[in-house]
Amino acid sequence: ILAATGTSTLDGTLNVTLIGGFQPANGATFTPHTFSGKTGDFAAKNLPTWAGGHGSMTASYTPTSLVLTAVVTPQTTDLQTGMTGPANVNASAPLSYIVTITNNGPDPTTGGTITVVDTLPAGATSASGSGTGWTCGAPTGGTITCTSNATVAASAQFPPLTFAMIAPANGGGVTNSATVSTSATND
Repeated sequence: ILAATGTSTLDGTLNVTLIGGFQPANGATFTPHTFSGKTGDFAAKNLPTWAGGHGSMTASYTPTSLVLTAVVTPQTTDLQTGMTGPANVNASAPLSYIVTITNNGPDPTTGGTITVVDTLPAGATSASGSGTGWTCGAPTGGTITCTSNATVAASAQFPPLTFAMIAPANGGGVTNSATVSTSATND
C-alpha cells in the first residue's frame, strides 16, 4: 500500500498482479493507494484476470483513494442429455438405455458435482446404473441417481451411462427419461 500525505499526480502505467494463486471473491475491494488529493490518472491500468476470464478487477477513485474491486462472473455450461434404447423388447426381457451428457459450453464443468437422475419405466425390475467415472446409487422411488465430479470441456461428452433392467412383465409401452444438473456452474 502506498500512502501519500499530500496530492498524488498520477500518470504512467499501473500494474497489478495477484500472487500465490490468490483469487478474490466477487465484490472484494482493495485500496493500494491513498492520498489527500489527486491529479491526473494512470495512462494505462494492467489489472489481473483469473478463473478462465471469469474474474477481473475494476479501478475507481474515492476522494482519498484508489479502489480496486473484484468482479467474478459465474461459469456457465449448457448440459444436454441424450438417450438411446430399443424400440421394442419382450416382456420380462433384459432392457438397457444409454444416456449421454454433452457440455455445450461455453465453459468447462469444474468444481462441482454433475447429477443425472434416470426415471425408470414403471414395473421394471433389477435396475442398475453404471458408467466410467460415474457413481450410481441403488434404485429409489423409481429413479436411479448417478454423480460425477469430472471436468468436461465445452463441446465434449461425459463417459456414457448405462441403465440396465428387466422390462416390465405386463408388456405394453414403457417410458424412460433422464435429467442432468450441476452444483457448481450456471446451467
